[in-house]
Amino acid sequence: MARAWIALLIATSASVVEAGTICRYGTSYNDPGIGGACFVDAVAGCPIHLVEPHQPPPVDLMPVVYRGGQPVDVTATTEVVGMVSPLVTTIDYYSCSCDRTTAPYPFDQLAVTIAGLRAGDEVYFGQDMVTVGPAGPCPVPDWPSAADFEIETGGCDLCPSPPPDAGGCGATPSGGGPLAAASALVAIALRRRRAGPRLSSRRPTRSTRGDCADRCGRTSAW
Repeated sequence: MARAWIALLIATSASVVEAGTICRYGTSYNDPGIGGACFVDAVAGCPIHLVEPHQPPPVDLMPVVYRGGQPVDVTATTEVVGMVSPLVTTIDYYSCSCDRTTAPYPFDQLAVTIAGLRAGDEVYFGQDMVTVGPAGPCPVPDWPSAADFEIETGGCDLCPSPPPDAGGCGATPSGGGPLAAASALVAIALRRRRAGPRLSSRRPTRSTRGDCADRCGRTSAW
């Protein structure tokens, strides 16, 4: 999935989180979806606050904790405490015309309580990590506002090769042999491999496919 990275005023994504978090995500042709955690705070003895793209309930995150480089068995509970919906511009990388859409994109505001966390513990949510800070009063979370989200889109090829799926843009005629079939299967796997929400999974329409084939100077098999 496309990973989130966090810009902090005086900290990095692998350090204790402090105020001033900006949530940045990126998308691309091979990884078109938004996914990953953007941390708000992490204090020993308190819930970890973070935002992630909205998931249908129940939301039950399963963090992995390392202490001194060794995994630690923990129990965790997840509470959805709110939602923020920034305006996000997305690209339909499979449209053959690189269509852009701007619309609200919901993110869940989450409080994850992990029993027994200590200062210095490294907590992973998927591939995203936060280091737990020293114990102290539990902070009131300074949630990112809708203006604090930045989505970077990748380049979009009007004539992608290999095609995004079997029969997608720029496909070769049917009966193209094992190599053509293998290319199509690889492309399908690339589209399905991510676990987070998709920005777009719309298959090109027949009329759009024809336009794409004409523009790319290829024979259409649709």
